[in-house]
Amino acid sequence: MVDIDNLNEMRRIDASGLLGLTERFPEQLKEASQIAEKKLSGFSYEPENIIICGMGGSAIGGDIVSAWAWEKYGVPVIVNRDYTLPAFCKQKSLVITASYSGNTEETISAYDEAIKRGARVVAISSGGLLEKKAVADGVLHIKIPAGMPPRGATAYMLVPQLLILGAIGVSECTSEIEESIAVCRKQKEALCGEKPTDRNPAKGIAKRIVNTVPNIFGNGISAPIAKRWRTQLNENSKMIAREDVFPEMNHNDTVGWSGDAQPQRFSVVILRHKYEFERNKMRIELTKSLVLNRAPTLIEVWAEGTSTLANMLSLMYVGDFVSIYIALLRDIDPTPVPVIEQLKKLLAEKKA
Repeated sequence: MVDIDNLNEMRRIDASGLLGLTERFPEQLKEASQIAEKKLSGFSYEPENIIICGMGGSAIGGDIVSAWAWEKYGVPVIVNRDYTLPAFCKQKSLVITASYSGNTEETISAYDEAIKRGARVVAISSGGLLEKKAVADGVLHIKIPAGMPPRGATAYMLVPQLLILGAIGVSECTSEIEESIAVCRKQKEALCGEKPTDRNPAKGIAKRIVNTVPNIFGNGISAPIAKRWRTQLNENSKMIAREDVFPEMNHNDTVGWSGDAQPQRFSVVILRHKYEFERNKMRIELTKSLVLNRAPTLIEVWAEGTSTLANMLSLMYVGDFVSIYIALLRDIDPTPVPVIEQLKKLLAEKKA
């Protein structure tokens, strides 16, 4: 495997610079706040429901916002990863359409449908068709910086959505964003490429799970972060990974662990945080001792910070670094996703 303490080797493999982009995440959070605050000045609305439309790396922000708002807001906040909208989307709905490129066909389709239904719409993109449509329709458009892979622009997709909810009175989120910036800045010093493996938790985790099928488990607010870990391992590390959540996994996945004949193929990563429900804490400990300890590698990653958002983003930040270091260990550039581009090309040809 590649020596991931050799900076020259890492730069050679990471030709597109995803590691450096990830190290800028705390500053991206700050920049995203400044961009969104200017655009949202005077924005207000009282929706009956909120629907966040996006795909892939553009949708993870919606997952985080939905989980963040779970105990803060009396109006449903759901994430829609599809061409169509649910039947309850009507004139009193707020539809947030998020596409980093602005050209995601599923999100464009959902945008068009939201406009037809008379919903209040906000669009977030770096440009593309979504921006053109929003300008033509008189829809509020929050333009974010271009030139990144969508999964490397999470801060720019996430923070505007949080501030939209803050603007309509869901919950004060500015202090949580500020704390998250401070927490992630501190984390970066421990997780960055220059920090050697013996003092870098992300590099250590990467080396322990690189030759396994990682199983990522969340609970409560870490459930969407488990999904983020899995998708980052898929896209950056180019590997198969699984994710599941407590307590649901105790009603199905636990049985699979008890009967699998080759548990040595797997590793287990459990994402822990200070907001865990007491019975979930108990379930995690019991499940570890009953079945999850059959995996040769079992790791717990604990969140940092005080607020809900800081707990979520600190867990996400570790996973982002882990996925990049696994790619580098395998001598793979983490940025290109040629099979996705190939699929998009084939789909575009089918339109003709």
